[in-house]
Amino acid sequence: MTIKSSTLCFLFTWLLCLSLSIPMATTASAAAATPAKPTVSGGTLTMEVTVTPGSGDDPMIMVWLETTSGTFVRTLQTFTKHEKYFKDLTVWWGLHKAAKNDTDAWMGPTIKWKGSKSATVPLVVNGVNMLDGNYQIRIEQRKDKGGHYKKMCIPLTPTFGSGTAKGEGYITQIKFTVKK
Repeated sequence: MTIKSSTLCFLFTWLLCLSLSIPMATTASAAAATPAKPTVSGGTLTMEVTVTPGSGDDPMIMVWLETTSGTFVRTLQTFTKHEKYFKDLTVWWGLHKAAKNDTDAWMGPTIKWKGSKSATVPLVVNGVNMLDGNYQIRIEQRKDKGGHYKKMCIPLTPTFGSGTAKGEGYITQIKFTVKK
C-alpha cells in the first residue's frame, strides 16, 4: 500500500494536535477567519475639499459616514499625515474606537493651506447605500495650536446630487459629484 506524503503530513498533524489537545483548524474554519473583501457597487461620490488660507501646521481633516442618529458606520477619507495624530480628532476617534473599527478609509495627504484634494468613495459598500436617507457625512478638523471644529454635518438624502456645500472651520467648501 502506498501512502501519499500529504496524507502522512495530515495524519502526523492530527496525531500531534490530538496528543496536545489543540483544536485543529479545518479548511472551512481557516477560510472563515479570513476577512471578506467589501462588496462595492452603485456608483461613486467624489468630494473635493478646499482649505482656507492660513499659516502654521496644515489642518488634519477626517471625513466619516454615520447614521442620522449619530452611529458611526465607516471612515470615508482621512486628510492627515500621520496615524499617530488620529487620536487628536477626538470625536471621530471616540466613535471609531467604540465601533472597534480599523481605519477603513482611503488615506490621503494633509491638504495644504489654500489647497484642495479630492477623494472618491463608493456609494454602496456591503449593502449600505449612503443615499438611502439614513446617513450623513461628518467632518472633524483640527490643527496643532489651533481651532478644533467638530460639528460639520452634511445630510445625505435619496435626492442628494452634485453641488457645493459651504465649509466651516478650515474648510472653505466641499464640492460633491455624484455618479450613479
